[in-house]
Amino acid sequence: MQNRAIRYGSILSVLLMMMLAACGGGASNTSSSSSAGPADAVKAFFNAALKGEDVSAMICTSNAAAAEGIKQGMDAMKTALTTGGAELDASGLTYTVKSESGDKAEVEVAGKLKLTVAGTATEQDYPPSTIPATKENNAWKVCG
Repeated sequence: MQNRAIRYGSILSVLLMMMLAACGGGASNTSSSSSAGPADAVKAFFNAALKGEDVSAMICTSNAAAAEGIKQGMDAMKTALTTGGAELDASGLTYTVKSESGDKAEVEVAGKLKLTVAGTATEQDYPPSTIPATKENNAWKVCG
């Protein structure tokens, strides 16, 4: 059973990394409010993406073409999770603003992803990734 959890974890990690690459660097469908910062926007994006929710409203308009690819990747991940009876927990990830200037920011995402398959939980390291964010219409969005 543990081998199965490790295999799912590896597959999901690869899918998540591919999704971030399509995004240019690297959330329910709620846009970040003007009071939320770039780290909050990236965290909301990750939470929605890992739940298989639509993230298109969380991606900057200059990167809207990537939204469909991201959605397809997340749909594949959601199907893999559902089929395998797996659950992914991103509460072990941290979101740190590395730079912010005007309407541009970079947020580093790092930490651990917890994967539970058939009652067996394993943690996978999530290597630090820098995610660019842009403020559009008073809301921070993931952008490449």
